[in-house]
Amino acid sequence: MVVGIIDAVVVGVLAGIICEAAGADPVLRTILGALASITTAALLAYLGYRKVREVTRDYHPRFPS
Repeated sequence: MVVGIIDAVVVGVLAGIICEAAGADPVLRTILGALASITTAALLAYLGYRKVREVTRDYHPRFPS
């Protein structure tokens, strides 16, 4: 989870740098950087949740109950 947050922040910073290189306004850079971070964090959370659901669904206990 911590690695996903760090990845999301890095994506936001890279989006800001790309916007700066393109000559975008500082407000636009900030908004796009934050939007890229939030989108990346949501996507990584969804993918992690989907993987946990997949593993949980396929799990079958191997002991008598």
